[in-house]
This record gives sequence, structure tokens and C-alpha cells, in this order.
Amino acid sequence: SDMQYELTMLNPGDSHLPADEFGLPTVYYLAWLVMVGVGGYCLTLVKKHLAETRQKIHLVVKLLMSAWVLQFVSLTCEIIHLWRFMSNGYGSFFMDFLSELSEGLASLVISFVLICLACGWTLVETEADERKTNSVATLLRDPRAMFKGSNVGVAVCLLFIVGNTMLVFWNKASDDTFAKFHDHESSAGRTLVAIRSILGVVYLVSIVMTIKSQEARGGSEVLLGFLKKLLVFGGVWFLCFPLLVFSAGFFWHCALAHDRPS
Repeated sequence: SDMQYELTMLNPGDSHLPADEFGLPTVYYLAWLVMVGVGGYCLTLVKKHLAETRQKIHLVVKLLMSAWVLQFVSLTCEIIHLWRFMSNGYGSFFMDFLSELSEGLASLVISFVLICLACGWTLVETEADERKTNSVATLLRDPRAMFKGSNVGVAVCLLFIVGNTMLVFWNKASDDTFAKFHDHESSAGRTLVAIRSILGVVYLVSIVMTIKSQEARGGSEVLLGFLKKLLVFGGVWFLCFPLLVFSAGFFWHCALAHDRPS
């Protein structure tokens, strides 16, 4: 009779984790601890503010708290997926998908907050325009208007959420493709990168216009200084992801050229 057997090759420590990812668990654990520490510190600041002012939590704080929760869920799910991968060699598709989805939603929330701040939300005094309560500019200057009656703002937000979910699922479904060098080297992945880039351009244009408007009005140096810092750090946040994806593809081609026999 034929002999059948199964051969399993493991790395040191009886782990399926590739040698080039040996330090990845440590990085995830440190990031998880940092998030817990930052979250706890921010929570004490919120409690202190509420005790001193006796006011409700501002919408911008609620949005940033939701972004932290989504990112924390993403990191926790990715750690669980990594544990599973180390033991079985293929991990957990559900945890990996939930991690990518939570991270994408957190990115959308942060992008929304930054774009609203770039338009002057909570920073710049603007005259209310009762005739254009449904316009994009008015909604971005005061996102609370999105939840007052039916308008295009809510529809756009829901469209982004549904579209992001579909793109993440489509992108994760192609993970087993051998031609895929990194997570976003697919049509869906490139679309996600393009969306982040477009939102970054919208952010930069919006905050530059706000800065010029405040300079023309003779705005305070403190406000202008803050807006310029926000321009730099917010722009870096938007553009670092597309640049990293581009760099990954560039170094891949360089590695292939280096390994090609002469």
C-alpha cells in the first residue's frame, strides 16, 4: 500500500512565523501597551475637564475616542491573528479581516476630523449661512448639522463606510495570491491608497484656504501658528501611508534586480 505522510517545517521556537517577522510580536505588544497608556491618560483628561466645566463631551472628542477604540480593536485582532498564524501557519481570516476593517474605519474617522478642523471646525468663527445648511462647506465647518434632518452628508458618510468595508473584504480575499507582495498590492488595495491620497489633498487644500482666510482677516498669531502646525502634522499623517506603500513596491523591484543573476 502507498505510504502517506505530512511534513511540517517550523522555525526556531516551533513557530510558523517567518524569520523576517520574528520581531513583529514584540512591536505589536509594545504598540498595544502604548495605546492602553495613552487611552488611560486621555480618559483622565476628559474626566478632569468634565469635572471642571460640567459640560457635555464635545463631538470632536467623541469622534477621536471612537477612532481610538477602532484602532485598539484592530491591533488586538491582529495580535490574535498573529498568535493563530504562529501555531497553524495560516492564522484567522476573520480576525485579520476585522483588524483591517477596524483600522480602515479608524482612518476614515481621523480623516473626517482632520478635514473638518482644516475647514475651521472649533477653531475659526464663521458666519452661519441659513440658506446653505446642506452645503459641503457648511457641514464640514459644523459636522453636528449632519445629524439634523436628512441631508447629503449622512449619505456620503454611509457610502464611505460601506465602500470601505467592501474594499477591505475584496483586498483580503486576494491575500493568497502569490503575485501579491504586500497587503495593498491589488486593485482594492490601490483603491484604498488612492482614497487616502485624495482625502489628503482635500485636507491640504482646505487648511491652506483657512490659513489664507485668517491671514486676510488679521487672525491671531496663536491661531495661525496652530493651523500651520496642523497643516504639517496632518499632512504627514495623510501622506505617510501612500508613501510607504509606494516605497514597498520600489524596494521590491530593487531586491529583484539585486538577486537577478548576472
